[in-house]
Amino acid sequence: MSFSGEIREATETVAPRVSPAPAGPALFGTRFAAWMIDACLLFGLQWIVVMVLSRQLQAAGMVSTEPCSLDSPIMCEGPSTALWIILFALIVASTFGYHAWFDGALGATPGKRWMGLRVVDAGDVATPRASAIGLGRGVVRSIARQGVWIWAFLFLAASPISVDVPSIIFFGVLGLSLLTFIVGAFAASGTSLHDLAANTAVVTASSEDSQDAND
Repeated sequence: MSFSGEIREATETVAPRVSPAPAGPALFGTRFAAWMIDACLLFGLQWIVVMVLSRQLQAAGMVSTEPCSLDSPIMCEGPSTALWIILFALIVASTFGYHAWFDGALGATPGKRWMGLRVVDAGDVATPRASAIGLGRGVVRSIARQGVWIWAFLFLAASPISVDVPSIIFFGVLGLSLLTFIVGAFAASGTSLHDLAANTAVVTASSEDSQDAND
C-alpha cells in the first residue's frame, strides 16, 4: 500500500465519511442568480455568433435596402429578410436547446451548477443524487420557460419579419414572461410555471453532487 493510501485509510478510520446531505428546494434568489449567469453566458455567445454570421452573409449578398415598414421612409440597410429569418431561427434554436440540453440531459445549466443547483423530477426533491429529467422533458420545460418572451423579437420594427401589433400586446407578452418569476418567488416550494409544465423542481444539489462537480 502506498504512503498516500495509508494516510487515506487512517483518516477514514478516525473520521468516517459523512453521508451526503439530502437535496432540498432551491431558494428563489439562488435560482435568479443562476438565471442571470446563464442569460449572460448564452446572450454573449449568441451575440458573437450572430454578429460574425450576419457580417459574413451580408458580404455574400444577403442585404436589404427596403423600408423598415410600409409606413416608414427609413431605409433599413442591413440583413435581408432571409438573413433575418436565419438569425431569428438561430436565436430560437440556441435558446431552447441550451436549456433543454443542460437541464434535461445533464441535470443543470452552467449557471445552476455554479450556484449548486440541479433540476430533478418533482417527486425526487429530497432524493440525493436524483437522475436528470431527460431531454424530452427538458424540451418541454425550456419551451414553457422561453416560449413567451422570445417571440417578442417578432415585434421589433427594425426587423423585416416583424409583426405590426399594438403596444399593449407587445408589453403584454413581455409581462407574461414575468409570471414565471412571480410564481417562483411567491410559491412555497419555489416551483415556477415551467416546473409545473414539466413536473420538475429545482433543488440544492447534495454535498456529494457538489463534490463530483468540483472533481
